[in-house]
Amino acid sequence: MSATPPSGRSWNAALIVSLCLNLILAGIIATALVRFSFAWHHPPAHAAAPPQDRISVRQILTPRMLIHIAPAKADAIRELAKSHRDRVDVLRAESSEARHEVLRLYGAPVFDKPVFEKALARMRAADAALETEVLKLAVETGSLLSPEERKAVSEWKPPHGHGGRSWGGPGGPGGPGGPGEPGGAR
Repeated sequence: MSATPPSGRSWNAALIVSLCLNLILAGIIATALVRFSFAWHHPPAHAAAPPQDRISVRQILTPRMLIHIAPAKADAIRELAKSHRDRVDVLRAESSEARHEVLRLYGAPVFDKPVFEKALARMRAADAALETEVLKLAVETGSLLSPEERKAVSEWKPPHGHGGRSWGGPGGPGGPGGPGEPGGAR
């Protein structure tokens, strides 16, 4: 048996279909590139907000971040943080315990609204106590810094394209657990 080559007409149809599909694919790619280019050069309004809107002031005022911005005062900031460490550790544990209790009650088979509301109030109080202590540290640290250093802190912006790194999470400059920060490595 001999194989007969396909007729010229079927080859032409296949080439036309292939050409059409390639043109459609090229159009999709071009559209995506134009959209990406436009988004890159014209970011949405919320992306142009000042850093204080994207990063909490409390995170900027952590000892770790202050050391990052004003490294000349690192030793003094660490000493001040040490003086608050024990209190912050206790308050952080109370806040964590209160959060776990809220989640435990929320996931219970029977939802008891008054008990849950009481747990929420306890969580809010624990969070407020922790925040108050951390902000006391920020106030005390402010007196260590020069006007120029405080200005640098107030104008600090995260580096462009920080790769989605969580600036408030563990390992980020504003995150918990860093050396010199209450609750951090000793």
